[in-house]
Amino acid sequence: MPATLLCLNNILNYNFGATAYAETLPATMYFGLSTHLLTATDVATTDAVEPAVGSYARKSFVNNDTNWSTSTLGTLHNDVALPFIESTASWGTALSIFITDTASGAGNIWWYYTLNPEIIIQDNTIVNFPIGSIIVSMT
Repeated sequence: MPATLLCLNNILNYNFGATAYAETLPATMYFGLSTHLLTATDVATTDAVEPAVGSYARKSFVNNDTNWSTSTLGTLHNDVALPFIESTASWGTALSIFITDTASGAGNIWWYYTLNPEIIIQDNTIVNFPIGSIIVSMT
């Protein structure tokens, strides 16, 4: 089941009395880049194709109300910039960005976004997502 659908089901079930909502919010989330175009059926980080060279690492992001805006109309955005570490080799072409629950290795994809335009990452590049550029919404 796609992560977004799972989240929506949990919220609906909680709001309408079907279940007690007992999810623990993560203190830290991790952003990754994928050279594979992620879709709603990609629910695990093993579905993403992350760069395996050039000092690539997922970017940690503290999950708090300083780093995220307050949701309005089911949408929120990042309130601080999100720079990845500088590449020391080509990472290829990033087609998607995603949020996961693990710093590395296998984990769950909570959210993903198709990058448009895609990002070609050469040697000595810092991929940076400025304030307000990561928009998370629920539909």
